[in-house]
Amino acid sequence: MEGGGFPAGTNGRTIKEISNLNRNKGGKITSIFGGSKINLMNADLAVLSACQTGLGKLIRGEGMIGLSRSFMYAGTPSVVVSLWSVSDMSTSILMKRFYENLIRKELTKAEALHLAQISMIKDESYAHPFFWAPFVLTGDWQ
Repeated sequence: MEGGGFPAGTNGRTIKEISNLNRNKGGKITSIFGGSKINLMNADLAVLSACQTGLGKLIRGEGMIGLSRSFMYAGTPSVVVSLWSVSDMSTSILMKRFYENLIRKELTKAEALHLAQISMIKDESYAHPFFWAPFVLTGDWQ
């Protein structure tokens, strides 16, 4: 998935629509806006790099309801989300570095994200926390 994109199988649904996904049997989630299913059974990590994908709504007795929870209920053990509006350019750079750390250097998800963020801090153009700090990893960090 590219920065700001939707995962395959979402049929171009909006963030609001995807956040209303309900858990279904077999590691699939079904949107209340349609019958399509997104199979996340084998996904180890979902990266939702669009703006504010880590936000949700606090529901009394339930806790925070949002995209992260939807993906985790669907069987994805780890989710990277953003907590505020993000810059397309800096997000593209950070995600490229994150995936290089994760895949080529075979670091854990937490280490890969941490080192990508540190590399952004060292770059004068992107040292401000606005560019690197909105991204957080929830779930299984290894």
